[in-house]
Amino acid sequence: MLKLRIAVSERVKKRDEWTDHTEWFTVAIWGKRAEALSKLLRKGSAVMVEGPLRRRAFEDRNGAQRESFEVNADNVLLLGGGRRGGDVRSNGEDEGLGA
Repeated sequence: MLKLRIAVSERVKKRDEWTDHTEWFTVAIWGKRAEALSKLLRKGSAVMVEGPLRRRAFEDRNGAQRESFEVNADNVLLLGGGRRGGDVRSNGEDEGLGA
């Protein structure tokens, strides 16, 4: 299994001012797809991820209730514009990257 963190950013206009808002998600990738992507992905790589979103509730070190969200990746597409960029598809059909 390969786990990575991705940032999803958007620009939001509040009154007359634009601000950036970023949410962080954990992505879980399994099987041969995970092995192949672990060799291709680097910090700053631009990716598109598709898959079901799972919510996980837990208690942090201070005893506070927290929650996190994890995407179980069905499809991963490497996009241009990152440090390594590229157009390698990882949807289980191309490049032998199936789960």
